[in-house]
Amino acid sequence: KDIDQSIRFLQKLRDISPNTIPYYNEIPSAAEACFSVEEIFESIKLRLQALQAVSEYGSNFVAFQELLNNDLIPTFNQLQDSCESKLVNSGSTLQDKLRKGDHTLSPSDFGFHNALRREDGEIVFLDFEYFGWDDPAKMIADFLLHPAMDLNESCKNRFWRGMVNSFSTQKHLAERVEICYPLWGLKWCLILLNEFLPNMVEKRQFASVDFLDKDSLRTEQLRKATRMLERVLKESKDFPYRA
Repeated sequence: KDIDQSIRFLQKLRDISPNTIPYYNEIPSAAEACFSVEEIFESIKLRLQALQAVSEYGSNFVAFQELLNNDLIPTFNQLQDSCESKLVNSGSTLQDKLRKGDHTLSPSDFGFHNALRREDGEIVFLDFEYFGWDDPAKMIADFLLHPAMDLNESCKNRFWRGMVNSFSTQKHLAERVEICYPLWGLKWCLILLNEFLPNMVEKRQFASVDFLDKDSLRTEQLRKATRMLERVLKESKDFPYRA
């Protein structure tokens, strides 16, 4: 039921088509929205550059550097080649942009981590800090990959089927998700390592009522990023959500 409520909510956003509202341009793109594969590449490169610029500090720096240089960067290079090859086989290019009529409104950080349940069981979705126009393929992949949720495979498959059916007018949506899914998974690896960026832990501390142990927090984020990378490598070889 929760998955179905999620799908219905995203369907309502889908129905606000960019072709039917006069104020389309007044609504910005969602945070880090990407409308071509080339834009996804550039978004990942920017995050890699920021992490590579981190100066040495803390007990986790060596492990962080090893994960970044020995695993994440080589994986990105491999995924770029693989993704470009798949695009060629599908008759597309890195530069091909999703047409405006296929954009959808997206919370861009959507899931049960940003939701409350009412007494009647209805779910209220909240926190639209990153809201705007986005590619529905990214919206779908982010829900399936989001590290703040722990959905079982049955729930993930139900969401996948419901969303592909909801956007059935987009003929190549499922194919686009499959091609780009590993890239978005890799990007989540990099997001999980934000705690190594300057001032990030200080921002977390400012927002928290409890003391944060920086080293323990970074150790946990390294573990999560490593686990996400293992998932990316596995699912890039055997995509789990085909119809």
